[in-house]
Amino acid sequence: MLLAAAAQTPPLEIVTTHLPLPRAGREYRAELRARGGTPPYRWSALDPGLPRGLALDAATGVIRGVPASDDAFRVLVQLQDSASPPRAETRLLPAAQGPPLELAWLEPPAFSEGEIRGALRLRNASGDTVTATVIVEAVNETGKAFALRYDHRDLAPGDATPALAFAVALPPGAYTLGADAVGEIPAQKAIYRVRLAAPRFTVPGR
Repeated sequence: MLLAAAAQTPPLEIVTTHLPLPRAGREYRAELRARGGTPPYRWSALDPGLPRGLALDAATGVIRGVPASDDAFRVLVQLQDSASPPRAETRLLPAAQGPPLELAWLEPPAFSEGEIRGALRLRNASGDTVTATVIVEAVNETGKAFALRYDHRDLAPGDATPALAFAVALPPGAYTLGADAVGEIPAQKAIYRVRLAAPRFTVPGR
């Protein structure tokens, strides 16, 4: 029974993708968000840390303070849950107008002519050149995963992939579909992540 309960625990995930830009001398507040794992959570700021004037509350995940400058910054945050042993997740969070990676459906996934079809695009909205990997995956009710699309390439700041289309025949069953994108910055040993979900769908029996 304990094993079954553990298997049903959703994976630990940092949901926050970016932080607000600082304004020198003005009160700053940003709340980090997470899901899955076993609450309560514990947060910490790793290198590169927060700029002068800002601090992270380990229990609440709230960053607050009065920044000393308007300079944009990036902070590597770590999240740990209360499992035994604790699960951990890290994410590089830039202070920016929007998320560093933008992943969007160009053609929302749908079942048509015996295949699951769709298309998406990844845009690099960060200020860094990233080595980007995109994986689209469907998982059936038994937990078996099927790769629908894989793409790996370098993206300069502001660049986007072409339309990443897929059309894959799957066995009958109910599926959860999602797309994951990872942008690696090798020189900084940093990684950006973004996930895109889609409605559940059913492949009818033949």
